[in-house]
Amino acid sequence: MEYELSREYDAGILGKVIIRKFAIELAEVTPSETRLKAYITIENNLKAIPLYINWIVFNMKTRGGLVLGSGEQEAPKMIAPGEVDTVVFSIVVDNSKIPKLWVEHLKNKEKTTINVEVWLKINIAGMSIETFREHPLTISTKLETNIFKYKTW
Repeated sequence: MEYELSREYDAGILGKVIIRKFAIELAEVTPSETRLKAYITIENNLKAIPLYINWIVFNMKTRGGLVLGSGEQEAPKMIAPGEVDTVVFSIVVDNSKIPKLWVEHLKNKEKTTINVEVWLKINIAGMSIETFREHPLTISTKLETNIFKYKTW
């Protein structure tokens, strides 16, 4: 799933960092974890200053608050001024949470929204900054089943 974004981090007189795309695809499934491959396309719209991406932080959780996976991944990348580049990283889902997810899913009449939230730890002109932490970059997906044939009245 891919989302076009135009989320901006405004660094004042230095310019802006713009997130253009956020995409996720299934990479690998094992009995203990599900690994997703994620891509964030970033435009360095800073004035003559390179952008250094240091870490990607992620949370994957249901709307009901069940955390399916969370963590940080080092993602060293330098993006030159005026350039657009893509940062690739992994999101790991803890499969031991699936029984709790299933219970929540059934309690919600087989409708569950799962959100993947991401923010960046970057370096601009020697300053370390966590961008989008307050309002993370988010992809939402809906899981819907109809095993028990719920009827709408």
